[in-house]
Amino acid sequence: MTEQWDPATGLMTPLADGTQATLHLGPYGAMLFRAETADEPKRLGGDKPAGLSFHSEPFPPTPAPSVGQGQHVRSTLTGDNATGWCAAATLTKGQVDTHLFISFTCEQPVAWGECVGLMIDTSVPEGQRTPAELLVFIRTKDGGDYLAGTGRYLNEPGAGRAYVMFSQFKPFGQTTGALDLSQVTSLRVGWGGYFGAEGEKITLTVNPPTRFICGPE
Repeated sequence: MTEQWDPATGLMTPLADGTQATLHLGPYGAMLFRAETADEPKRLGGDKPAGLSFHSEPFPPTPAPSVGQGQHVRSTLTGDNATGWCAAATLTKGQVDTHLFISFTCEQPVAWGECVGLMIDTSVPEGQRTPAELLVFIRTKDGGDYLAGTGRYLNEPGAGRAYVMFSQFKPFGQTTGALDLSQVTSLRVGWGGYFGAEGEKITLTVNPPTRFICGPE
């Protein structure tokens, strides 16, 4: 008897045949298997060495980005594509829902059918205590918005790189249906849903996002 354990939920499923198990793993997903006996591990695929290739492509050239922010946020945007775009914000009212996003807009829709995700380089100043998560929106030609978290927080000082798989993006607001990667018109990187204190300063520097392809060599 073989047991399949899901570490995310603690669910155990008995398997009648431990040699054949169908898995659908998401980003950072994992599954555990437990058996009374096990054969010697062997590599599938003959003598071909296992490995992955990683190829990145810059976001298509865009005009200077713009900033979208909430009613109770005051900000300035400085920088360039080489050094990054810095949005320095101040909250003008406390304990209200605030947001700020740097928007990179394409002049024409782009197709990302072969790419699997985004690579986002950001920087946060020392001493910043804002616990908000860095978020990313993708907008498509039909006006649909799709949102994903990055696992990076604005109280983690210094430079950092986040990888976001396209499979992580979910419809936001009134948007329905799956993300169409052939009709991408803009990316927005920033923070939102944050209830901070009046006068709090939040600074975020974002480099133009990069899309990447990852697969077997």
